[in-house]
Amino acid sequence: MENGFSILNSIIEEAPRGVSRMRRWATAVAWLVIVLLVGSEPAAARPAAEGIQGAGAERLSRDWKQLRSRNFLAVGDAADGELRRAVTELEAFQSVLREMFPSVRLVSPVPTLIVVLKDNDTFARFQPRDARGRRQEWVGGYFTALPDVNYMVTGWRSENGLAFDVVFHEFTHYVMNRNLAHVPLWLAESVAEFYSSFRIDTGRNLTLVGETPPLRLPYLRTRAPLPLERILTNESAARLFERDQDRALFYSQSWALVHYLFLGQRGARTKQIGVYLAALEKGRTLDEAFAAAFKCSKEELGQELAKYITDRQYPVLAIKRTAASSEGVGTVEAMREADAEALQADLLSRVGAREDAEKAANRALALQPKHVQATVALARVRRQQDRRDEALAVLQAVASEPGEHFGYRTDLASALMAAQRFEEARVEAARAVAINGQVPSAHYLLALTAAAAGREADGDAAIAQLTRLELTTDHHRRRAYDLFALGRDAAAARDVDAYVRAGWPQESVTYARFLGALARRRLNQRPEADTLLEGARKMVAPGTWTAKVLDFLQGRLTAEDLLSQAKLDGEKTEAHTYIGFRDVLGGHPETAVTHFRWVKEKGSKNYVEYPIAVAELERLEKVKPR
Repeated sequence: MENGFSILNSIIEEAPRGVSRMRRWATAVAWLVIVLLVGSEPAAARPAAEGIQGAGAERLSRDWKQLRSRNFLAVGDAADGELRRAVTELEAFQSVLREMFPSVRLVSPVPTLIVVLKDNDTFARFQPRDARGRRQEWVGGYFTALPDVNYMVTGWRSENGLAFDVVFHEFTHYVMNRNLAHVPLWLAESVAEFYSSFRIDTGRNLTLVGETPPLRLPYLRTRAPLPLERILTNESAARLFERDQDRALFYSQSWALVHYLFLGQRGARTKQIGVYLAALEKGRTLDEAFAAAFKCSKEELGQELAKYITDRQYPVLAIKRTAASSEGVGTVEAMREADAEALQADLLSRVGAREDAEKAANRALALQPKHVQATVALARVRRQQDRRDEALAVLQAVASEPGEHFGYRTDLASALMAAQRFEEARVEAARAVAINGQVPSAHYLLALTAAAAGREADGDAAIAQLTRLELTTDHHRRRAYDLFALGRDAAAARDVDAYVRAGWPQESVTYARFLGALARRRLNQRPEADTLLEGARKMVAPGTWTAKVLDFLQGRLTAEDLLSQAKLDGEKTEAHTYIGFRDVLGGHPETAVTHFRWVKEKGSKNYVEYPIAVAELERLEKVKPR
């Protein structure tokens, strides 16, 4: 099952954009979807974004600079004016949300860095890598929220300079995730696409939202619309992501649907989106939420959308700027060379560019031997290279240096987890929480390490705190997968039970039942496993891929038949994973290894089955070397 992580394909071409002014009513509906369910709880105070620091190694970089603003820190080798433009646009983007909807949680508990690179060639060095280490050349910018830092990275140019479409898209995801608990895939992606067009019209002192993404129009004009049923359900939407053409049509049609719901018919349907989300928050199914919100059938709404697309009248929301976004922007300064190299090492290690990350980390450490950020980046590379003992040794070699360095503590906890030293990992996770208790990922790390160490009460307390910080019920499911990968089956099964009891009738609950059944079988608790699978049977539509997986797990379908019916990479990932676990449980580790290797080498990494298959492969290979 797909885990929801995505990198939006960047728009690599620029087309002329027509701008039509909205009537006055439109300002009342802007940004509505991401705040309809947000209360009045004030945002937690965030520590001021700190510059990249280093003791000693005072030599300044010839190319890399930094620029602070009120909420962001821009770094990079681009021209001073482009760094200034980057923070100005992001501050403007954020100020619109804050001004119109003060209750939205925008304050990040960790620093947000905008990495602005001078040209496309320089940006290519920082493009994310795929499972085989190859650059994902279609990615033209990205936003990634990490435990200790948020990175916004952009470098390619249009005719008008830096393009922020992808950054705005991913930043919208970040805001939605911090404010809403249950957002279907179609709505999450289309709302982010809608706001990705944000731009400043300095001549008229306006901010504009809702322009048509240039590469979406051809798909709307030349491809027949998909039935809404294929877009609105998470399982069928995930299938569309397997092929480039289908994925592009999904983005285009979802954008058009949200544009119509926001701005079509003078906003007549806008408030219905909030009703739809509210119904999902109350545990209603996607179909029940749709019926409650839109008061029509999917076919009828599909017909309205088809007419909207045919008419090609896409209004744009224009909002008067009331605050100067340049306020609080400081002065561009040169970075220390050791800090610049360490930051590059950190970012390169995050995107999977191991060789370049290692070189940058070593350059930083040559200038400043105990540079904490460079040390953490080097240790991360060692973990990626499956040199886990070395990674832990690298971190422990500077144990006296980091002090209150949040990223060091979280990485050390992760390294200790990989070494199966769960209690020590829990201690480090607790230190990270003590340093910055507003970071949800730190509480999750504490919840995971405590559960792995057998401290159930501590783990549940961390989950409770995490739930207060992050609006989602997904924590038990996520922890169940991580605990299962660590071989902590009893704890994983306990989390599955907690997630199932929450009662969310979604596809993720079905797959959580699958995981719980595997954990129960590894614990020799066959009746409990069978009960979980029978419960899944009530939730799965006959004839779907999920139903076929369930048939296999219940012994109604052979491994050969399951593989033969797996057509897409994600389906093959699931098939090989579940067949592999069946073989392990059946006492056939040699054939299980074959299936798990397929997943590691060819599987879809964004499926929840990928990490548990790879973890099981590592365990089997320790018993019997390749």
